[in-house]
Amino acid sequence: MRVRRASIQEAHRAAERMIQAETERDTIRKEAATAREEGARLRGQVEVLQTSSRRPYACPGGASRRRGRG
Repeated sequence: MRVRRASIQEAHRAAERMIQAETERDTIRKEAATAREEGARLRGQVEVLQTSSRRPYACPGGASRRRGRG
């Protein structure tokens, strides 16, 4: 009877460790997905900033205004 009880307790502890590992895995997956989304958002912001820094000034008269003719 003692051997059986010890086996049952060990199986229970193993199941608890498995549940804890699965919970941690799920949490890490959620955090990774959040990090990927944040990275994509930041990449988009960088692209917008790079694109806007390459454009001529967006003011009435365009380039001629920057040369003092507007």
